[in-house]
Amino acid sequence: MDFDFDEFDGAILTGSPQGDDIVEHHLPYFRWIQDFKRPVLGICAGHHITGFMYGSKILRSEEPESGDFEVQIIKDDLLFKGMSKSIKVKQMHNDSITLPNEFELLATSKTCKNQLMKHKQKPLYTCQFHPEFYNHELIRNFVKICQ
Repeated sequence: MDFDFDEFDGAILTGSPQGDDIVEHHLPYFRWIQDFKRPVLGICAGHHITGFMYGSKILRSEEPESGDFEVQIIKDDLLFKGMSKSIKVKQMHNDSITLPNEFELLATSKTCKNQLMKHKQKPLYTCQFHPEFYNHELIRNFVKICQ
């Protein structure tokens, strides 16, 4: 199915079932991200797919996390408006990714280095954790960025 993605104010790429290795298999369905001019928020699998498209290495079971963890925000951004520098997040992943050259690291943790990254030139954000559990302010801030 073809979409005119320019009709959307932004996009959120959701996670996948834990343990479901989808990156290489589903990559063709997400190539539009590289040309999309509007804000994007990739969550978990969306983080992996986006990073892989931009040159990330997939780290298979090197930094797995399941449960509640603390993440440190290391760089100010509108995405974090009103949030503390240390946030509780829900994690459910076996795989993680390295930081691609075109991205900057915005948040990290002791277990998994690349928790949240942003493209250096585009409003393209991706996070390893699941903000839909505890980090509703982050999602609200993303919606504001889309407006």
